[in-house]
Order: sequence, then structure tokens, then C-alpha cells
Amino acid sequence: MIFSRTRFLQFIFPLALGLMSMAFLRSPSVCDIPLDHQAVFSGQWSPAAEDIKEGFVEIQKFLDNPKGVDGWDRLDINKICGNAKNYRVQLRGIIHDGKKHILYNFVMPHYIKDEEWRTTWSTFKLGGHDFWRIEYNPATKACEFFETNPDR
Repeated sequence: MIFSRTRFLQFIFPLALGLMSMAFLRSPSVCDIPLDHQAVFSGQWSPAAEDIKEGFVEIQKFLDNPKGVDGWDRLDINKICGNAKNYRVQLRGIIHDGKKHILYNFVMPHYIKDEEWRTTWSTFKLGGHDFWRIEYNPATKACEFFETNPDR
């Protein structure tokens, strides 16, 4: 079957336009959180910058395809994904069940005072999707212990 140039353009143009719009409409990602919106706290061990970066990638994969979460958490995850790059993130190396994890503590800026979030670890009991945390295990490349409104 031979396509004329007009027929070819009628086929290709909408396809190309659709692919380009998909690239521009990509949801915000936690991978897009700028470095100046991240603070690493001293903890039980010091994660490498590469482990932290890999953690953000795995966290985004978890948010895109959450497994083992209930309906309420899924609702919060939908809201988190819409605001992903706006969070401030506190990070700390912890030991959980004898394994090294990186704890990522996400908080929206309207809950914190100016630059205080860089020096004071934040905990909130209320806030829904505005305050959440997750642990990343660099050895297994797995995200664990996702929770919103943590009190620890």
C-alpha cells in the first residue's frame, strides 16, 4: 500500500502532536525536587549522594505504581503526585531491623517556618498528603514503610 504525502502527514501529524503533548503533560516527580529543597540530617549512618538520588527514583516508581497500600493511602498518593516537586524533604540514614535505610520526610512549605526545616526534624500528626514519609533500602532498591501523618 502506497501512501501519498498528504495521507502520510494526516497520519503522522496527530501522532507526533500526541506524543509531544504527553511529554509536556508529565506529572511532577519527586525526582524534580531541587537540591535547595532537600536537607540531609545526621543519623545512624551517612547515605551517599548517589543512594539518595536512586532513592528518589524508586520513590517515584512506588508513587506511580503503589502496591500494598489501602484506599485512603491511594487517595493521598494521587494528591502527592500532583504536588510532588513542591515538597521540602528531610533525609536521614537510619537502621531499621538491622538494615540501612534512608528515611525521606516530605513536608509542604506552608507547614514550616522559613528555613527552620533545614535544622529541625519535622513531625506532624495532621496534614494528610502535605506530610508523609517513606524509607528506601539502598541494598534492595526497595521502598518500604510509606505513611502519611506519621507521628514519629
